[in-house]
This record gives sequence, C-alpha cells and structure tokens, in this order.
Amino acid sequence: MNITQESRRLFLKVLSANDAKLVLDFYIRNKDFFEPWEAVKVPNFYTLDYQRAVLVDEMNQFIRSKYLRFYLFLKENPNTIIGSVCFSNIHYGIYQNCLLGYKIDKNYIRHRYGAEAIAKSLDLIFHEWKLHRIEVLISPKNIPSLNLSKKLGFYPEGMSYSCIKINGQWQDCHRLVMINPYE
Repeated sequence: MNITQESRRLFLKVLSANDAKLVLDFYIRNKDFFEPWEAVKVPNFYTLDYQRAVLVDEMNQFIRSKYLRFYLFLKENPNTIIGSVCFSNIHYGIYQNCLLGYKIDKNYIRHRYGAEAIAKSLDLIFHEWKLHRIEVLISPKNIPSLNLSKKLGFYPEGMSYSCIKINGQWQDCHRLVMINPYE
C-alpha cells in the first residue's frame, strides 16, 4: 500500500515518527479550536515525545491494516499539515467496518479540503482495504460535520446515546454510515 495519496489539491500522507514536529505544530496551532470536540488530552500530549510515540503506534497498526491516518498537505505548501482523515477500529471477517474521524486546521475550514480528502480516502478504504461499512459519530452541535458527512453520501442511522466522552462529559452522537458502493 502506498503511504502517500494525491487528490486535486492535496497530498494525503501516512507519517512516521520523523514527522512528529509537523504533527505537534498542527495540534498546537489548533489546540483551542479542536479541544471542544475531543477527549481530554493526557498531560504530555503537546510534546514531541508523545507525538513520536503516537506516530510509531499508528505506523505499526497501519502495517497490520488496523488503522489508517492520512495527514493532509496542500500541494502548494507540502510542509504544513492542514488536517487529517483517520480510519480506526478497523475490523475484518464478518464485520469489515471501521470508524471515520477527521479534522481540519482552523485556518483552512470551509474550503472543501475535508470533503476532498475524505472522498479520496473513502475510495481507497473501499477499493484497497475492502471494507464494507464506514461509520462516523458526530455531535449534534457539530452542524458543519453533519452537513459534510451527508454531502459525501453518509446517511443517518440513528442516535448513539452517551457514546463518547468529550471534554470529560459523556455525549450523544448522530451515527451516520456509508456502505461500500463498489460491492
């Protein structure tokens, strides 16, 4: 599997521990923007050592086809991360499914980079990884993500109650799904 993909305006890359500084810069730049939508961070999250360890773990899981995170780079600026698209909790066998997560740098939202990267990633995860079903869990308060998911072809399956702990509080989420359209 190629660890770099290309869309019209973006490079999508699986990164190694050598890229920890780029990842740390991305998270520090977006700390206040991302935190309302995410789990409480461990105390050393915003350190190079922590980001290196995460990238090593992600690469090991990627090699075993259990996890895929693409970091997004503009073709015109290939040295700055502007977002990520992640497929986690990947199951094979009778399930062949996973969870999708994504985030876009606060300075690059509303330019359709997320839609472009997710569309490219979905094509790959359905064709090459042969998954059947992708799920995404989205807070009812996150209207832009709900709209984006629906525009990409995800359809609502229902509400998952008290399913995710964001900022220390259990929250309900809309569950949206996409079934592999190529099967």
